[in-house]
Amino acid sequence: MDGFSTFFQRSTRVLPFAFLPLLVSCGVAGLSSSQKIDETANVPTVNASTLPPVGTTASTAAGFTIQVTNTNMTTYLHKTSTAYGSTQPTTGFSTACQIPYGTSGASADTLCMLEVEELDLYFNDLTLQVNVPAGMCTYVGQAGYDFFDYQPGVGPTTMSYSKDYTGTIYPGTGVDSSGVPHCTYNYGDTYYHGGTNVFNGNCCIGTYAFTVSTQATSTSSFVTTTTTASWGGKTGNCLTGPAVTGAAAQTLTADEAVPEEMLTYVATSGLNVNYTIPKANQQSINGTALTSDVWAANYYDPANFTAVDSATSLKKPAGLTTFNNYTPQDTYTWTCYDTAQEIQSRIRLFIRKWNTASITEGGSAETTGTSTTYPSDPLDDHYSWKDMATLMAGAEYPGADL
Repeated sequence: MDGFSTFFQRSTRVLPFAFLPLLVSCGVAGLSSSQKIDETANVPTVNASTLPPVGTTASTAAGFTIQVTNTNMTTYLHKTSTAYGSTQPTTGFSTACQIPYGTSGASADTLCMLEVEELDLYFNDLTLQVNVPAGMCTYVGQAGYDFFDYQPGVGPTTMSYSKDYTGTIYPGTGVDSSGVPHCTYNYGDTYYHGGTNVFNGNCCIGTYAFTVSTQATSTSSFVTTTTTASWGGKTGNCLTGPAVTGAAAQTLTADEAVPEEMLTYVATSGLNVNYTIPKANQQSINGTALTSDVWAANYYDPANFTAVDSATSLKKPAGLTTFNNYTPQDTYTWTCYDTAQEIQSRIRLFIRKWNTASITEGGSAETTGTSTTYPSDPLDDHYSWKDMATLMAGAEYPGADL
């Protein structure tokens, strides 16, 4: 790979162009230009109202770009002013999230930010129009945002118990009185979790040596046998987010249930589709409705976290760090590949939620405190990753707080 190889490479599958809109949209047809409004009024280069209707030929003049098509919310979509892995200031609103046709090299690797007010994001589906001109690349890979809601882990490697001639079981650590072994990373297991979690996924991976010693009579010696067993969990069982659940969900691998990057051939027709992020207020885990914006708002400030991702050496929320060779996708990502899957250009997208109804360049997105008019009304109504690290006392796996 070239200099873009720091991007985590996923397993992929190739889809014909015609089927992609069915998989990445929520049945939202392309809006005509008269139905659209410019939600990025400060961005003069390209905006949703100038893109051709979804399903028609992609615009060469617009280049590789994504734009918001929602007309029911105020958003600002722009290129960031600092690099991935850095604190992102609330500046640069006038720079379009766009890679002009023919751009190559470092200039073709673009990080963008979507600024949106917290209730708008929680209450509404968010639809993005993705435009990649024909001839700009051969394939486009789409990888949505996902994260570990609960912590996955490797189970104990040894478990044991003994049973005397009376049938009494003397269990070792993690073995119950019936001689059944348990793992704390199996969240559906009441031995450790007692039904208190709203999540029942088994995220305990690995195998263990299970040693059992039995005594036939009061005078006989104990006979010991050891077998190997699997904990039965999968890495992806603790994942959630738009890449895993909802209209934009990707295919999950059979072995570890993690999302595959979705590839589409675009050399001759380009790509002009909608990508819809489902609203958080209609998502749930085991029947419990989500209340935070972490579901869709993937932006995090590395300065707020101490966990270091083993794959990227960057500070992240623990829920976004690598486990079992899988790195959660912390950005919504569209990647242009050539025929050898070398990256030609890429757009990565963060979504940042604002706690007040006043998105202002240079302002503070995550203002805390209470309303001056209604002192009992908190300004921060739907948690972000920052809130997980501060208000939730370091709960960097959202868990039941999602």
